[in-house]
Amino acid sequence: MMSLIEELRQMCRSRIIDDFWKRCGELSEIWTAEGARPATDQAIYAGITELDTIVNEHKDSSCYLLNLAVMMIRITLEKSLKENSQKRQSCEFYLKHIENFLDSPLEGYETPLNRQKAVVSNLNLLLEETRELLFLNIEKSMQVVEKALKWSQTNSSEITPFHTHLCVLSLKVGSKWDVILPHLKQTLFGISESFNAPESFMLFFYYGAIIFGANKKWKEMEQFLFNTFSCPFTSHSHILIDAFKKYLLVGIINNRKDDELPTYMFKTRAQIALFLEKPPRPHRRQNRRQLQHQQEEQTSDVWSKEALEQANRINRMWPYNYFVRECRKNKEREVMQKMTRVFETDGNLGLAQVAVQTIVERRVQKLAGFYVTVPLSKVYSFINLDSDQQAKNVIEQMISEKMLLARLEGDTIHFRDVEKKKKLDSLFSRISENSPVIADLKERLDVLKDEKELDPEYVLAKLSYQERDETASKPHNSAAFRDMLAKFNDQKDKF
Repeated sequence: MMSLIEELRQMCRSRIIDDFWKRCGELSEIWTAEGARPATDQAIYAGITELDTIVNEHKDSSCYLLNLAVMMIRITLEKSLKENSQKRQSCEFYLKHIENFLDSPLEGYETPLNRQKAVVSNLNLLLEETRELLFLNIEKSMQVVEKALKWSQTNSSEITPFHTHLCVLSLKVGSKWDVILPHLKQTLFGISESFNAPESFMLFFYYGAIIFGANKKWKEMEQFLFNTFSCPFTSHSHILIDAFKKYLLVGIINNRKDDELPTYMFKTRAQIALFLEKPPRPHRRQNRRQLQHQQEEQTSDVWSKEALEQANRINRMWPYNYFVRECRKNKEREVMQKMTRVFETDGNLGLAQVAVQTIVERRVQKLAGFYVTVPLSKVYSFINLDSDQQAKNVIEQMISEKMLLARLEGDTIHFRDVEKKKKLDSLFSRISENSPVIADLKERLDVLKDEKELDPEYVLAKLSYQERDETASKPHNSAAFRDMLAKFNDQKDKF
Protein backbone atom coordinates (compact mmCIF):
# COMPACT_ATOMS: atom_id res chain seq x y z
CA MET A 1 0.00 0.00 0.00
CA MET A 2 2.82 2.41 0.86
CA SER A 3 4.42 1.73 -2.51
CA LEU A 4 1.15 2.72 -4.19
CA ILE A 5 1.03 5.95 -2.18
CA GLU A 6 4.62 6.71 -3.14
CA GLU A 7 3.78 6.03 -6.78
CA LEU A 8 0.89 8.51 -6.56
CA ARG A 9 3.22 11.08 -5.00
CA GLN A 10 5.65 10.72 -7.87
CA MET A 11 2.81 11.16 -10.37
CA CYS A 12 1.77 14.40 -8.65
CA ARG A 13 5.32 15.76 -8.53
CA SER A 14 5.95 14.94 -12.19
CA ARG A 15 2.58 16.52 -13.15
CA ILE A 16 1.78 13.42 -15.25
CA ILE A 17 -1.58 12.25 -13.92
CA ASP A 18 -3.04 10.25 -16.78
CA ASP A 19 -3.79 7.19 -14.62
CA PHE A 20 -3.91 9.08 -11.34
CA TRP A 21 -7.60 8.61 -10.53
CA LYS A 22 -7.55 4.99 -11.60
CA ARG A 23 -4.71 4.29 -9.15
CA CYS A 24 -6.53 6.31 -6.48
CA GLY A 25 -9.52 4.01 -6.98
CA GLU A 26 -7.28 1.02 -6.28
CA LEU A 27 -6.00 2.72 -3.12
CA SER A 28 -9.57 3.39 -2.00
CA GLU A 29 -10.52 -0.25 -2.51
CA ILE A 30 -7.61 -1.34 -0.32
CA TRP A 31 -8.59 1.02 2.51
CA THR A 32 -12.34 0.61 2.41
CA ALA A 33 -12.67 -3.04 1.34
CA GLU A 34 -14.84 -5.16 3.60
CA GLY A 35 -12.61 -7.04 6.03
CA ALA A 36 -9.65 -4.70 5.54
CA ARG A 37 -9.94 -3.78 9.24
CA PRO A 38 -12.26 -4.72 12.12
CA ALA A 39 -15.67 -3.07 11.88
CA THR A 40 -15.24 -1.18 15.15
CA ASP A 41 -15.03 2.54 15.74
CA GLN A 42 -11.60 2.12 17.32
CA ALA A 43 -10.19 0.43 14.21
CA ILE A 44 -11.81 3.01 11.93
CA TYR A 45 -10.32 5.86 13.99
CA ALA A 46 -6.91 4.20 13.64
CA GLY A 47 -7.34 4.14 9.85
CA ILE A 48 -8.44 7.79 9.82
CA THR A 49 -5.34 8.73 11.86
CA GLU A 50 -3.10 7.01 9.29
CA LEU A 51 -4.79 8.94 6.49
CA ASP A 52 -4.39 12.21 8.40
CA THR A 53 -0.67 11.48 8.75
CA ILE A 54 -0.37 11.00 4.97
CA VAL A 55 -2.14 14.30 4.31
CA ASN A 56 -0.13 16.27 6.89
CA GLU A 57 3.18 14.93 5.51
CA HIS A 58 2.56 16.69 2.20
CA LYS A 59 4.14 20.10 2.68
CA ASP A 60 4.77 20.40 -1.05
CA SER A 61 1.78 21.90 -2.92
CA SER A 62 2.37 19.48 -5.79
CA CYS A 63 0.96 16.67 -3.60
CA TYR A 64 -2.24 18.52 -2.65
CA LEU A 65 -4.01 16.67 -5.44
CA LEU A 66 -3.18 13.41 -3.64
CA ASN A 67 -4.59 14.96 -0.46
CA LEU A 68 -7.87 15.42 -2.28
CA ALA A 69 -8.00 11.71 -3.10
CA VAL A 70 -6.99 10.72 0.44
CA MET A 71 -9.73 12.91 1.91
CA MET A 72 -12.24 11.06 -0.29
CA ILE A 73 -11.10 7.81 1.35
CA ARG A 74 -11.19 9.45 4.79
CA ILE A 75 -14.81 10.60 4.54
CA THR A 76 -15.83 7.12 3.37
CA LEU A 77 -14.28 5.63 6.51
CA GLU A 78 -15.70 8.37 8.71
CA LYS A 79 -19.22 7.73 7.47
CA SER A 80 -18.94 4.11 8.59
CA LEU A 81 -18.46 5.17 12.23
CA LYS A 82 -21.29 4.18 14.52
CA GLU A 83 -20.67 7.24 16.69
CA ASN A 84 -18.53 10.14 15.50
CA SER A 85 -17.19 12.17 18.41
CA GLN A 86 -14.79 14.28 16.34
CA LYS A 87 -17.11 15.98 13.86
CA ARG A 88 -15.92 19.51 14.52
CA GLN A 89 -12.24 18.53 14.20
CA SER A 90 -13.04 16.75 10.95
CA CYS A 91 -14.86 19.84 9.65
CA GLU A 92 -11.81 22.03 10.28
CA PHE A 93 -9.53 19.37 8.74
CA TYR A 94 -11.49 19.20 5.49
CA LEU A 95 -11.88 22.97 5.18
CA LYS A 96 -8.18 23.59 5.78
CA HIS A 97 -6.91 21.09 3.23
CA ILE A 98 -9.56 21.87 0.60
CA GLU A 99 -8.58 25.53 0.82
CA ASN A 100 -4.89 24.58 0.54
CA PHE A 101 -5.71 22.64 -2.60
CA LEU A 102 -7.60 25.59 -4.11
CA ASP A 103 -4.70 27.95 -3.34
CA SER A 104 -2.07 25.67 -4.88
CA PRO A 105 -0.52 26.76 -8.23
CA LEU A 106 -2.17 25.45 -11.39
CA GLU A 107 0.88 25.69 -13.66
CA GLY A 108 2.91 22.71 -14.83
CA TYR A 109 0.04 20.42 -15.86
CA GLU A 110 -0.78 19.78 -19.49
CA THR A 111 -4.32 20.87 -18.63
CA PRO A 112 -4.76 23.12 -15.57
CA LEU A 113 -6.37 21.30 -12.64
CA ASN A 114 -9.39 23.59 -12.60
CA ARG A 115 -10.09 22.64 -16.23
CA GLN A 116 -9.87 18.88 -15.68
CA LYS A 117 -13.33 17.37 -15.38
CA ALA A 118 -12.17 14.52 -13.12
CA VAL A 119 -10.53 16.90 -10.63
CA VAL A 120 -13.52 19.27 -10.42
CA SER A 121 -15.96 16.36 -10.20
CA ASN A 122 -14.05 14.72 -7.35
CA LEU A 123 -13.80 18.00 -5.46
CA ASN A 124 -17.54 18.41 -5.91
CA LEU A 125 -18.10 14.86 -4.65
CA LEU A 126 -15.93 15.52 -1.59
CA LEU A 127 -17.96 18.62 -0.70
CA GLU A 128 -21.15 16.65 -1.18
CA GLU A 129 -20.00 13.83 1.09
CA THR A 130 -18.75 16.21 3.80
CA ARG A 131 -21.81 18.49 3.69
CA GLU A 132 -23.15 17.51 7.12
CA LEU A 133 -19.77 18.28 8.66
CA LEU A 134 -19.46 21.59 6.82
CA PHE A 135 -22.69 22.73 8.47
CA LEU A 136 -20.74 22.93 11.74
CA ASN A 137 -18.83 25.98 10.45
CA ILE A 138 -21.16 27.64 7.97
CA GLU A 139 -19.29 30.92 7.56
CA LYS A 140 -15.94 29.32 6.77
CA SER A 141 -17.60 26.68 4.59
CA MET A 142 -19.28 29.36 2.49
CA GLN A 143 -15.93 31.09 1.97
CA VAL A 144 -14.27 27.85 0.84
CA VAL A 145 -17.16 26.83 -1.44
CA GLU A 146 -17.30 30.29 -3.02
CA LYS A 147 -13.56 30.06 -3.64
CA ALA A 148 -14.08 26.64 -5.29
CA LEU A 149 -16.86 28.12 -7.42
CA LYS A 150 -14.67 30.93 -8.75
CA TRP A 151 -11.71 28.54 -9.08
CA SER A 152 -13.62 26.22 -11.42
CA GLN A 153 -15.49 28.78 -13.55
CA THR A 154 -14.31 29.34 -17.10
CA ASN A 155 -16.35 32.57 -17.15
CA SER A 156 -18.51 34.48 -14.68
CA SER A 157 -21.79 33.24 -16.18
CA GLU A 158 -20.99 29.50 -16.05
CA ILE A 159 -22.98 27.26 -13.70
CA THR A 160 -20.72 24.91 -11.72
CA PRO A 161 -21.55 22.11 -9.26
CA PHE A 162 -20.40 24.41 -6.45
CA HIS A 163 -23.31 26.77 -7.07
CA THR A 164 -25.60 24.12 -5.60
CA HIS A 165 -23.42 23.69 -2.50
CA LEU A 166 -23.36 27.45 -1.90
CA CYS A 167 -27.16 27.57 -2.18
CA VAL A 168 -27.52 24.75 0.36
CA LEU A 169 -25.21 26.48 2.85
CA SER A 170 -27.08 29.78 2.44
CA LEU A 171 -30.44 28.09 3.01
CA LYS A 172 -29.06 26.25 6.03
CA VAL A 173 -28.00 29.46 7.76
CA GLY A 174 -31.10 31.31 6.53
CA SER A 175 -29.14 34.49 5.80
CA LYS A 176 -25.85 35.51 4.15
CA TRP A 177 -27.85 36.31 1.03
CA ASP A 178 -25.24 38.86 0.00
CA VAL A 179 -22.83 35.96 -0.65
CA ILE A 180 -25.11 33.84 -2.83
CA LEU A 181 -27.21 36.44 -4.69
CA PRO A 182 -24.39 37.63 -7.02
CA HIS A 183 -24.00 34.00 -8.16
CA LEU A 184 -27.68 33.57 -9.07
CA LYS A 185 -27.53 35.42 -12.39
CA GLN A 186 -26.77 32.32 -14.44
CA THR A 187 -28.90 30.95 -17.27
CA LEU A 188 -29.29 27.60 -18.96
CA PHE A 189 -26.71 28.51 -21.61
CA GLY A 190 -23.50 28.17 -19.60
CA ILE A 191 -23.19 24.80 -17.86
CA SER A 192 -19.99 23.23 -16.57
CA GLU A 193 -19.08 19.74 -17.80
CA SER A 194 -18.18 18.74 -14.24
CA PHE A 195 -21.67 17.99 -12.95
CA ASN A 196 -21.65 14.47 -11.52
CA ALA A 197 -25.40 14.15 -11.94
CA PRO A 198 -28.11 16.22 -13.67
CA GLU A 199 -30.00 16.34 -10.37
CA SER A 200 -27.37 18.72 -8.99
CA PHE A 201 -27.96 21.08 -11.91
CA MET A 202 -31.71 20.98 -11.33
CA LEU A 203 -31.28 21.57 -7.58
CA PHE A 204 -29.29 24.74 -8.23
CA PHE A 205 -32.29 26.36 -9.88
CA TYR A 206 -34.71 24.97 -7.27
CA TYR A 207 -32.67 26.21 -4.31
CA GLY A 208 -31.97 29.49 -6.11
CA ALA A 209 -35.72 30.01 -6.57
CA ILE A 210 -36.30 29.53 -2.84
CA ILE A 211 -33.53 32.05 -2.06
CA PHE A 212 -35.10 34.58 -4.43
CA GLY A 213 -38.44 33.99 -2.70
CA ALA A 214 -36.88 34.64 0.70
CA ASN A 215 -35.68 37.99 -0.69
CA LYS A 216 -39.08 38.76 -2.30
CA LYS A 217 -37.60 38.75 -5.79
CA TRP A 218 -40.66 37.16 -7.36
CA LYS A 219 -39.76 37.64 -11.05
CA GLU A 220 -36.39 35.96 -10.56
CA MET A 221 -38.00 33.20 -8.50
CA GLU A 222 -40.48 32.50 -11.28
CA GLN A 223 -37.70 32.25 -13.88
CA PHE A 224 -35.62 29.87 -11.74
CA LEU A 225 -38.65 27.65 -11.08
CA PHE A 226 -39.32 27.51 -14.81
CA ASN A 227 -35.68 26.54 -15.38
CA THR A 228 -36.04 23.81 -12.74
CA PHE A 229 -38.81 21.88 -14.45
CA SER A 230 -37.52 22.79 -17.92
CA CYS A 231 -34.64 20.34 -17.41
CA PRO A 232 -35.35 17.51 -19.89
CA PHE A 233 -36.18 14.61 -17.57
CA THR A 234 -38.25 11.62 -18.63
CA SER A 235 -39.78 11.24 -15.16
CA HIS A 236 -40.74 13.57 -12.35
CA SER A 237 -39.30 13.75 -8.86
CA HIS A 238 -40.77 15.43 -5.82
CA ILE A 239 -38.49 18.43 -6.47
CA LEU A 240 -39.85 18.97 -9.98
CA ILE A 241 -43.44 18.65 -8.82
CA ASP A 242 -42.91 21.07 -5.94
CA ALA A 243 -41.20 23.49 -8.33
CA PHE A 244 -44.28 23.52 -10.54
CA LYS A 245 -46.57 24.01 -7.53
CA LYS A 246 -44.51 27.01 -6.45
CA TYR A 247 -44.46 28.23 -10.06
CA LEU A 248 -48.27 28.38 -10.10
CA LEU A 249 -48.36 30.32 -6.82
CA VAL A 250 -45.65 32.78 -7.89
CA GLY A 251 -47.56 33.29 -11.13
CA ILE A 252 -50.39 34.77 -9.06
CA ILE A 253 -47.95 37.14 -7.33
CA ASN A 254 -46.51 38.26 -10.69
CA ASN A 255 -49.98 38.42 -12.27
CA ARG A 256 -49.00 35.94 -14.99
CA LYS A 257 -51.79 35.35 -17.50
CA ASP A 258 -50.89 31.85 -18.67
CA ASP A 259 -49.10 28.76 -17.36
CA GLU A 260 -47.67 27.27 -20.54
CA LEU A 261 -45.08 24.55 -20.08
CA PRO A 262 -42.46 22.99 -22.38
CA THR A 263 -44.03 20.43 -24.71
CA TYR A 264 -41.49 17.75 -23.73
CA MET A 265 -43.06 17.67 -20.25
CA PHE A 266 -46.09 15.87 -21.70
CA LYS A 267 -44.53 12.96 -23.59
CA THR A 268 -45.64 10.10 -21.34
CA ARG A 269 -49.05 9.22 -19.93
CA ALA A 270 -47.68 9.63 -16.42
CA GLN A 271 -46.58 13.17 -17.21
CA ILE A 272 -49.92 14.04 -18.77
CA ALA A 273 -51.79 12.65 -15.74
CA LEU A 274 -49.54 14.61 -13.41
CA PHE A 275 -50.64 17.96 -14.82
CA LEU A 276 -54.34 17.26 -15.24
CA GLU A 277 -56.35 20.34 -14.40
CA LYS A 278 -59.36 18.40 -13.11
CA PRO A 279 -59.66 15.88 -10.27
CA PRO A 280 -59.88 12.20 -11.21
CA ARG A 281 -63.37 11.00 -12.03
CA PRO A 282 -65.10 8.60 -9.64
CA HIS A 283 -65.20 4.92 -10.52
CA ARG A 284 -67.92 3.85 -12.95
CA ARG A 285 -69.68 1.73 -10.37
CA GLN A 286 -69.74 4.57 -7.86
CA ASN A 287 -72.94 6.57 -7.63
CA ARG A 288 -71.86 9.92 -9.07
CA ARG A 289 -75.03 11.70 -7.97
CA GLN A 290 -74.46 10.53 -4.41
CA LEU A 291 -70.84 11.75 -4.54
CA GLN A 292 -71.95 15.14 -5.88
CA HIS A 293 -74.59 15.42 -3.13
CA GLN A 294 -71.94 14.70 -0.48
CA GLN A 295 -69.64 17.35 -1.93
CA GLU A 296 -72.43 19.94 -1.90
CA GLU A 297 -73.17 19.20 1.75
CA GLN A 298 -69.58 19.18 2.98
CA THR A 299 -67.68 20.94 0.24
CA SER A 300 -64.76 22.11 2.33
CA ASP A 301 -64.08 18.93 4.33
CA VAL A 302 -64.62 16.41 1.54
CA TRP A 303 -62.59 18.43 -0.97
CA SER A 304 -59.76 18.99 1.50
CA LYS A 305 -59.45 15.29 2.31
CA GLU A 306 -59.36 14.39 -1.36
CA ALA A 307 -56.91 17.18 -2.15
CA LEU A 308 -54.72 16.26 0.79
CA GLU A 309 -54.65 12.64 -0.35
CA GLN A 310 -53.66 13.73 -3.85
CA ALA A 311 -50.95 16.01 -2.47
CA ASN A 312 -49.51 13.24 -0.31
CA ARG A 313 -49.42 10.87 -3.26
CA ILE A 314 -47.78 13.60 -5.36
CA ASN A 315 -49.34 12.35 -8.54
CA ARG A 316 -51.48 15.27 -9.72
CA MET A 317 -51.38 19.02 -9.92
CA TRP A 318 -55.10 19.65 -10.14
CA PRO A 319 -55.54 21.13 -6.60
CA TYR A 320 -53.07 23.88 -7.46
CA ASN A 321 -54.60 24.48 -10.88
CA TYR A 322 -57.95 24.70 -9.15
CA PHE A 323 -56.55 27.27 -6.69
CA VAL A 324 -55.23 29.44 -9.54
CA ARG A 325 -58.55 29.34 -11.41
CA GLU A 326 -60.53 30.30 -8.32
CA CYS A 327 -58.16 33.16 -7.55
CA ARG A 328 -58.70 34.51 -11.05
CA LYS A 329 -62.44 34.41 -10.32
CA ASN A 330 -61.88 36.57 -7.19
CA LYS A 331 -62.67 33.63 -4.90
CA GLU A 332 -59.26 33.49 -3.24
CA ARG A 333 -60.62 33.57 0.34
CA GLU A 334 -62.96 30.64 -0.17
CA VAL A 335 -60.40 28.48 -1.95
CA MET A 336 -57.71 29.38 0.59
CA GLN A 337 -59.84 27.86 3.34
CA LYS A 338 -60.14 24.65 1.34
CA MET A 339 -56.48 24.47 0.41
CA THR A 340 -54.90 25.36 3.77
CA ARG A 341 -54.26 21.73 4.74
CA VAL A 342 -52.79 20.97 1.32
CA PHE A 343 -50.46 23.96 1.47
CA GLU A 344 -49.35 23.05 5.00
CA THR A 345 -48.56 19.50 3.88
CA ASP A 346 -46.56 20.74 0.88
CA GLY A 347 -44.78 23.49 2.81
CA ASN A 348 -46.26 26.15 0.52
CA LEU A 349 -48.64 27.88 2.94
CA GLY A 350 -46.50 31.02 3.30
CA LEU A 351 -46.17 31.42 -0.47
CA ALA A 352 -49.93 30.94 -0.93
CA GLN A 353 -50.66 33.59 1.70
CA VAL A 354 -48.35 36.03 -0.11
CA ALA A 355 -50.22 35.27 -3.35
CA VAL A 356 -53.59 36.05 -1.75
CA GLN A 357 -52.18 39.19 -0.12
CA THR A 358 -50.86 40.34 -3.51
CA ILE A 359 -54.32 39.98 -5.06
CA VAL A 360 -55.77 42.23 -2.35
CA GLU A 361 -52.98 44.79 -2.82
CA ARG A 362 -53.60 44.92 -6.56
CA ARG A 363 -57.25 45.74 -5.90
CA VAL A 364 -56.26 48.58 -3.56
CA GLN A 365 -53.93 49.99 -6.22
CA LYS A 366 -56.77 49.79 -8.72
CA LEU A 367 -58.90 51.89 -6.33
CA ALA A 368 -56.19 54.55 -6.30
CA GLY A 369 -56.51 54.81 -10.07
CA PHE A 370 -60.07 56.18 -10.11
CA TYR A 371 -60.85 57.44 -6.57
CA VAL A 372 -59.71 60.65 -4.88
CA THR A 373 -61.26 59.85 -1.51
CA VAL A 374 -63.15 56.76 -0.45
CA PRO A 375 -64.51 55.56 2.93
CA LEU A 376 -63.17 52.33 4.41
CA SER A 377 -66.72 50.99 4.62
CA LYS A 378 -66.71 50.75 0.81
CA VAL A 379 -63.12 49.62 0.44
CA TYR A 380 -63.26 46.32 2.30
CA SER A 381 -66.08 44.91 0.17
CA PHE A 382 -64.35 45.97 -3.05
CA ILE A 383 -61.08 44.28 -2.10
CA ASN A 384 -62.92 41.20 -0.79
CA LEU A 385 -62.19 41.44 2.94
CA ASP A 386 -64.44 40.90 5.96
CA SER A 387 -64.27 44.28 7.68
CA ASP A 388 -63.07 47.84 7.32
CA GLN A 389 -60.47 47.16 10.03
CA GLN A 390 -58.87 44.49 7.82
CA ALA A 391 -58.87 46.95 4.92
CA LYS A 392 -57.31 49.60 7.14
CA ASN A 393 -54.53 47.20 8.20
CA VAL A 394 -53.76 46.32 4.58
CA ILE A 395 -53.67 49.97 3.48
CA GLU A 396 -51.50 51.03 6.43
CA GLN A 397 -49.04 48.27 5.60
CA MET A 398 -48.95 49.28 1.92
CA ILE A 399 -48.35 52.93 2.87
CA SER A 400 -45.56 51.99 5.29
CA GLU A 401 -43.89 49.82 2.63
CA LYS A 402 -44.27 52.66 0.09
CA MET A 403 -46.44 50.51 -2.15
CA LEU A 404 -49.26 53.08 -2.09
CA LEU A 405 -49.39 56.90 -2.21
CA ALA A 406 -52.24 57.66 0.16
CA ARG A 407 -53.07 58.90 3.63
CA LEU A 408 -55.67 57.86 6.17
CA GLU A 409 -57.81 60.42 7.96
CA GLY A 410 -60.23 58.71 10.29
CA ASP A 411 -62.24 56.29 8.17
CA THR A 412 -61.41 57.94 4.85
CA ILE A 413 -58.57 57.26 2.43
CA HIS A 414 -57.14 60.12 0.37
CA PHE A 415 -55.37 59.07 -2.81
CA ARG A 416 -54.85 61.82 -5.40
CA ASP A 417 -53.96 64.72 -3.09
CA VAL A 418 -50.99 62.77 -1.78
CA GLU A 419 -49.88 62.03 -5.32
CA LYS A 420 -50.39 65.68 -6.35
CA LYS A 421 -48.51 66.95 -3.31
CA LYS A 422 -45.64 64.58 -4.04
CA LYS A 423 -45.43 65.79 -7.64
CA LEU A 424 -45.49 69.45 -6.56
CA ASP A 425 -42.84 68.84 -3.92
CA SER A 426 -40.71 67.13 -6.53
CA LEU A 427 -41.19 70.05 -8.96
CA PHE A 428 -40.34 72.70 -6.34
CA SER A 429 -37.33 70.69 -5.29
CA ARG A 430 -36.04 70.58 -8.87
CA ILE A 431 -36.62 74.34 -9.28
CA SER A 432 -34.76 75.04 -6.05
CA GLU A 433 -31.85 72.82 -7.06
CA ASN A 434 -31.59 74.51 -10.47
CA SER A 435 -32.15 78.13 -9.32
CA PRO A 436 -28.45 79.15 -9.83
CA VAL A 437 -28.54 77.78 -13.38
CA ILE A 438 -31.84 79.56 -14.07
CA ALA A 439 -30.48 82.91 -12.82
CA ASP A 440 -27.35 82.55 -14.94
CA LEU A 441 -29.36 81.72 -18.06
CA LYS A 442 -31.68 84.72 -17.48
CA GLU A 443 -28.69 87.06 -17.20
CA ARG A 444 -27.15 85.70 -20.38
CA LEU A 445 -30.46 86.11 -22.24
CA ASP A 446 -30.69 89.76 -21.17
CA VAL A 447 -27.17 90.41 -22.49
CA LEU A 448 -27.97 88.72 -25.79
CA LYS A 449 -31.16 90.76 -26.12
CA ASP A 450 -29.26 94.02 -25.62
CA GLU A 451 -26.61 93.02 -28.15
CA LYS A 452 -29.28 92.06 -30.65
CA GLU A 453 -31.13 95.39 -30.36
CA LEU A 454 -27.87 97.27 -31.05
CA ASP A 455 -27.13 95.28 -34.20
CA PRO A 456 -27.69 97.52 -37.31
CA GLU A 457 -28.99 94.60 -39.36
CA TYR A 458 -31.59 93.83 -36.70
CA VAL A 459 -32.62 97.49 -36.47
CA LEU A 460 -32.93 97.74 -40.25
CA ALA A 461 -34.99 94.56 -40.42
CA LYS A 462 -37.54 96.01 -37.99
CA LEU A 463 -38.06 99.22 -40.00
CA SER A 464 -41.00 99.82 -42.31
CA TYR A 465 -40.45 100.65 -45.98
CA GLN A 466 -40.89 104.39 -45.33
CA GLU A 467 -38.46 104.33 -42.39
CA ARG A 468 -35.93 102.44 -44.51
CA ASP A 469 -36.10 105.14 -47.20
CA GLU A 470 -35.63 107.90 -44.62
CA THR A 471 -32.71 106.02 -43.04
CA ALA A 472 -31.08 105.52 -46.43
CA SER A 473 -31.34 109.25 -47.36
CA LYS A 474 -30.65 110.79 -43.92
CA PRO A 475 -29.42 107.99 -41.64
CA HIS A 476 -28.34 110.28 -38.78
CA ASN A 477 -31.74 112.03 -38.66
CA SER A 478 -33.90 108.87 -38.79
CA ALA A 479 -36.00 107.77 -35.84
CA ALA A 480 -34.36 104.33 -35.91
CA PHE A 481 -30.93 105.88 -35.65
CA ARG A 482 -32.00 108.06 -32.72
CA ASP A 483 -33.51 105.03 -30.89
CA MET A 484 -30.37 102.98 -31.43
CA LEU A 485 -28.23 105.89 -30.20
CA ALA A 486 -30.36 106.29 -27.09
CA LYS A 487 -30.08 102.57 -26.27
CA PHE A 488 -26.37 102.69 -26.87
CA ASN A 489 -26.01 105.58 -24.42
CA ASP A 490 -28.01 103.59 -21.84
CA GLN A 491 -25.86 100.49 -22.31
CA LYS A 492 -22.46 102.11 -22.85
CA ASP A 493 -21.46 101.54 -19.24
CA LYS A 494 -21.64 97.80 -19.88
CA PHE A 495 -19.14 97.87 -22.73
